[in-house]
Amino acid sequence: MNFVFWQSILEKYWGISSKLSLLDGEFDLNILVRSTDDEQYVLKIMREDCLQDFVDMQIQAISHLKSIEPELPFPDIIETISKSVRKPFYLQKCWSRYSYTDFSLHKSL
Repeated sequence: MNFVFWQSILEKYWGISSKLSLLDGEFDLNILVRSTDDEQYVLKIMREDCLQDFVDMQIQAISHLKSIEPELPFPDIIETISKSVRKPFYLQKCWSRYSYTDFSLHKSL
């Protein structure tokens, strides 16, 4: 995993300096972002053949659910510096009551 590349994407689009670690995911890449100002985010990177309309639908679904059920813990989608999220990746704020951990199986010795 080329974390240097994704760190540069975070700097360019969100102005965030960070340390990154890989999280497990079913289809897409999920990267835990720990910013230098102690904020945590999840960078969601869609698979190569994922349509932009599908990414947009995910973001719209989260935004809609947050608007009709504000007491439920849906993640905040973080806009880019240019106020756009139309990319094959997006950033969401970590939930404060959750732990983000790499749950991949450990290799036996």
